[in-house]
Amino acid sequence: DENADHSTLGHVYGDNELNLDAITAKWKEINASNPPLERRDMRLADLSPSQQKPVVIWLKIMGLWRDDNDAEGAAFLPPVTRDDCLAPNAMILAGAAGTGKSYIIDCLVFEAVQRYTSKYGMAPDGKPYTVLVLAPTGRAAIAAKGYTYQSKEGLNCPVNNPEKFAPHVSGAGALLKLRDRMKNCIGVVVDEYSMVHQVSMFWVSHRLQEAYSNELPFGGIPIAWCGDAAQIPPVGGSSPWVYSVGVGSQARPVVGLAKKGYDLWRTIKNVVILSETRRQTGPFSDFLSRLRDGNNSEED
Repeated sequence: DENADHSTLGHVYGDNELNLDAITAKWKEINASNPPLERRDMRLADLSPSQQKPVVIWLKIMGLWRDDNDAEGAAFLPPVTRDDCLAPNAMILAGAAGTGKSYIIDCLVFEAVQRYTSKYGMAPDGKPYTVLVLAPTGRAAIAAKGYTYQSKEGLNCPVNNPEKFAPHVSGAGALLKLRDRMKNCIGVVVDEYSMVHQVSMFWVSHRLQEAYSNELPFGGIPIAWCGDAAQIPPVGGSSPWVYSVGVGSQARPVVGLAKKGYDLWRTIKNVVILSETRRQTGPFSDFLSRLRDGNNSEED
């Protein structure tokens, strides 16, 4: 209602103050002007050599890399595992803005689904295989053409009081729906990991463990964490790689589910750092890189 006072924080608006027809019309208008983004069919050959590296690692983790240096028609090699980490199924893809992470994510999804179908045939239920793309916020999820991991279409991670651990916190019905939704999922990609805090890291792993009925890190499913550690930090928690909170004498190690999230991050040893900027080059791009790293010169 344009005549209502909407300036009071925490005010509970009555039906007489809300024009539901106007809200519904505006919501439809917003949805119509923002159609869903379609994922690009990005093949490995479409990427630069530096961008191909994380895709190759991802395919080798999944057992979708072919013999004879990935020759067309050659037999698929067994999954590559590592003995020096607890999460050989996980990888980190890091890179500043403009290094092509969004193109790589599209390629991770496209190549995985195409190759998995070629190797194993169609799923028993006749539905296509999928790679679940997740992000910590709605805006980031839209940009990644995926879902938030808190949503029902994502992993249904708890939002209210997430630091309180309770197995099957969403109930048996929600767990069955999660398992049904994930039965054809062959991999997970989480974008914008800089905004993922430690407790969320734990819940992503725990939800995948519930989905696949095991206790392996991240449920044992191939998972790629993509982003830039120099971007926006998480709200309401610490970054996965932070061991202690507080300053000086007040510093203390993280505990509880935050510590579990920290430990999970430490299990990941497959790391690719992109350094070649693809979006733009030149003096201004160099300036932005120095600004990002805190290495500004007097001339800047």
